[in-house]
Amino acid sequence: MNHPHNNALQLVDSSPVAPAYTGTVLRVQKWVTVPLEFTASAASSRPAALCPVASVAPRARRRDDSKSRVALWFSARVFANITHFLQPARSHARGPAGYWRLSRMLLDYSHSLRPCHSALACAVLLTLLLGCGKQKDPAPVPVPTVTTTLPVVVKTHHLVVYSVHTAAQSINLTSFGNAYPEIGVEVINLSGAAALERLRAEKDAPKADLWCGASQDVLEAAAAEGLLQVFMPTWAEKVPKDFRSAEHYWYGQYLEPFVILFNSTKFNRDQVPTTFDALFEPEWHRKLALTHPRKSDVTALYFGAMVSSIENTGGTKIDGYLWLTKMHDATGAYTGSSELMYKAVARGRTPIAITEMSTARHAINHGTLNLDVILPEATIVRVSGLAVIANARDTEAATIFYEFISRTAEIVEHANKHQTIPARTDIPPEYLLPWMCEQPTPLEVDWANCATQIETTMEYWENAMRR
Repeated sequence: MNHPHNNALQLVDSSPVAPAYTGTVLRVQKWVTVPLEFTASAASSRPAALCPVASVAPRARRRDDSKSRVALWFSARVFANITHFLQPARSHARGPAGYWRLSRMLLDYSHSLRPCHSALACAVLLTLLLGCGKQKDPAPVPVPTVTTTLPVVVKTHHLVVYSVHTAAQSINLTSFGNAYPEIGVEVINLSGAAALERLRAEKDAPKADLWCGASQDVLEAAAAEGLLQVFMPTWAEKVPKDFRSAEHYWYGQYLEPFVILFNSTKFNRDQVPTTFDALFEPEWHRKLALTHPRKSDVTALYFGAMVSSIENTGGTKIDGYLWLTKMHDATGAYTGSSELMYKAVARGRTPIAITEMSTARHAINHGTLNLDVILPEATIVRVSGLAVIANARDTEAATIFYEFISRTAEIVEHANKHQTIPARTDIPPEYLLPWMCEQPTPLEVDWANCATQIETTMEYWENAMRR
């Protein structure tokens, strides 16, 4: 017969988990044997509640009654937590927080034991951390199989790319380098406006070959000035006409629709306006937050595009400026950055905002703020486009890179990682998040005119703000 000294925690009845736990005996301390009775629902695969229902009956040699009762309580809690923790249904709870709670329980329990028994409790903790805690990785997101035949490159190239985004944000250079080790790629990070100014300065002797990520206002301006050359990719017909150049100077890769961001605690989705003009209603007066248009190209583009859209649909420039005045009157706060705008919406004083889809989705998915978005019935859609620069130094490398980063696998990876909508309509929906499959309805905008009128629009806005 085993002496109580032999085990700090011993389950005498070690039969498999059964619908009812009766007569289980735990040996908890040096001179204490505690009979416990546990009850559970017959429909459960683990105890619904583990609690002692019989009184403690220690032997006469018990040294310290209060310490024994503490040890009993810890023993029951430890056993219950381990049993509950190891059930398959609780696999989702075996994260850092779950291990922290269980480890604290075991360490607290070990304090009531002799040193040798404390070591055993620590060993149990180490076993759980190294053994039971190993979980299978989640199923990977399906990635389409690439079957495109790549062209053969027979000489060394040096490709220079002007990109609105950094290489890490927009281009999988590792994948391209593995496929084309003969082509070295240099990515220069420039905003759309800065890249346009550089192309103008380098018109007679271009220093770059390809332009990535620029919006259609600067792309149209560059095309009108002869800074881009015609290139029709193999997937050209898969891009709707609203998201590409009619003369094939540029093609959209990804779409950035402007959306209405709102505080999801204060409002349900069916309470939020589905058009921008509905924000002028009295119930939304001064409840709108916007990033300051002089500190945000996004808001400046939105203002200029809306004024241009009003002109293109039968209105005049005066009508566009009157709309801009209404938008200013409806705005309760201009913030210095997108992050501050999200916080303003989450606090609830200005519980609604206008911003781009990808930044809003990042704030929702990677933050803790109570936010959600509505895609308006018709909206301004900014395009992230691709264009080959006129008189490029290496047109061959530029077109190869153009086609490579537009393959289905690269489009899917970028869209899911950066929360953007592919411009192409042939991307299989099973590879995308559900909301990415909804093509936005674009408002009609003269983007070439918009690019030249944004500064004029901003000057009018500043005058309206000073009133």
